[in-house]
Amino acid sequence: MQIHHVSIAVPNLDEALEWYARILGFTQPEPHAIAELGATMAFIRRGDLKLELWQLQHGKPVPPERREPNSDLLTCGTKHMALAVSDLGNFLGHLVREGVDIAAIQLTPTEPMRAVAEKTGTGG
Repeated sequence: MQIHHVSIAVPNLDEALEWYARILGFTQPEPHAIAELGATMAFIRRGDLKLELWQLQHGKPVPPERREPNSDLLTCGTKHMALAVSDLGNFLGHLVREGVDIAAIQLTPTEPMRAVAEKTGTGG
């Protein structure tokens, strides 16, 4: 089993499509309106990674407490999307140069991810 895609609701689909293309190198397809949902969506892709971006007509903004990783853990729901890159230092430099709002950087896993990293050999 593997992840087919990740779905993300965004406040402005056109801006999100441009951002994912410019910053992360995803395709920039034409959006599709879903009238019965009052939404517009687009599937973007980079290699095998697929994201589904949605803009809802009456979507609510992310509340401030959900923008802080530690307080966001107190609310059920999606927490983050993790991307593996071949050179973290260069990629972080690229994100900083592009003015990306980086909420947190975890170079050394802490609980609860430390146990996962130790089991899988992915850091720590």
